Amino acid sequence: MTLQSACMGGIPVYFVAFDPRLPEKQKLLIRKFTPTEEEIAKVEEAAKQFLKEVDAMFDKLTIGE
Repeated sequence: MTLQSACMGGIPVYFVAFDPRLPEKQKLLIRKFTPTEEEIAKVEEAAKQFLKEVDAMFDKLTIGE
């Protein structure tokens, strides 16, 4: 959810779950989530690292090392 919010410019996102087996008042759960700037920075850094690894694997497979 943090990454989803980061992709949307840091706006709040919502988690929604539905289970028809639960009692009526508990069937639907909606929670608003707003990550901190630090959480967004951390997930963005992890995404950049992941993409570097993907690029390295691509280069190894296509160019060879």
